[in-house]
Amino acid sequence: FTFSIPSVTPSSFPSRNPTSSPSNLPSYIPSRSPQPSLQPSPTPTLSGCAMTPQQRRDDILEILDNVTNPVHLRNSSFPQYQALQWLLEEDGLVLCPANDKHIVQRWTLAIMYYATEGDQWFRCSNSPSPADNCGSEPPFQNGERRFLSSFHECEWAGLVCNIDRCVTEFEFERNNIVGYIPTEIGLLRELEVLGMEQGGLQGTIPNEIGQLENLVFMDLDFNLLTGSLPPGLLSLTKIQQLDLNDNLLTGSINDVGVFSDMSFFQLHDNFFTGTVPEDMGAYSKLEIFTLHGTSVTGTMPDSVCFLRTTGNLKSLIADCLGSPPEIQCSCCTDCRA
Repeated sequence: FTFSIPSVTPSSFPSRNPTSSPSNLPSYIPSRSPQPSLQPSPTPTLSGCAMTPQQRRDDILEILDNVTNPVHLRNSSFPQYQALQWLLEEDGLVLCPANDKHIVQRWTLAIMYYATEGDQWFRCSNSPSPADNCGSEPPFQNGERRFLSSFHECEWAGLVCNIDRCVTEFEFERNNIVGYIPTEIGLLRELEVLGMEQGGLQGTIPNEIGQLENLVFMDLDFNLLTGSLPPGLLSLTKIQQLDLNDNLLTGSINDVGVFSDMSFFQLHDNFFTGTVPEDMGAYSKLEIFTLHGTSVTGTMPDSVCFLRTTGNLKSLIADCLGSPPEIQCSCCTDCRA
């Protein structure tokens, strides 16, 4: 029975071929993994504005801080804040701060929307009801755009602009305009026509209305406005038609002012007091003047009666019935009690 004995002497010639088994020894050459960038990622910029969203926000805030109460811009309960947030976060037009005049106008109109509860408007609201057929039925049947849409504001319903695209007319009649008139109305310096009649506006007529030096027509009748006529009203030297009837306005009309271009002046059905001033005889173009349904007393001045015989005054209505009448008026075209 024979055993085979292995050789004790190793081979003096190494194998020409390396083993196929992996080495158990660590590599002395470090891995060439990708190196992190030493430069931070660029901050996103707003296309067209060449600035970050934060820079845009800061610059727009600086512009608006100079035209309004900064507290209102930072308090979410104010329409000024709501208009700012819409301008920064929602407005599809994405205005850049370099266009500061356009920013102020667009933001002011957004304030008008929020201050008058635009979501409840009958026509051309930014939150329309199924019955809101903006642009296809009266009074906005000519393709007008909704308020707060991404189009230029001159295309929004109820607005008319001049060649410089500054708003000259703001006209909303019977459109469920409620809330109040914000003081920023005075920033629409080119405004010539302001019509917000037959709604539910409350509060006072802001004194800033006097900044609208180009205003020729203002109709605020059939609302719930209170307070007295603002002193700023005296600055409206170009005004031709002023309809304030059927409100809750108070105060004396003794110093109502002189408006030489006024042709249509309606104050009736309010709580005005005082007497008709003699200066009203200087209303040389006056055609209609109504003040019945008020607490105005006294005698109609001869200077006003003179307009009936030598001027254009065709309709003069006062509380000249009764015994004694509230107003003694021998030249009135219609006497009410």
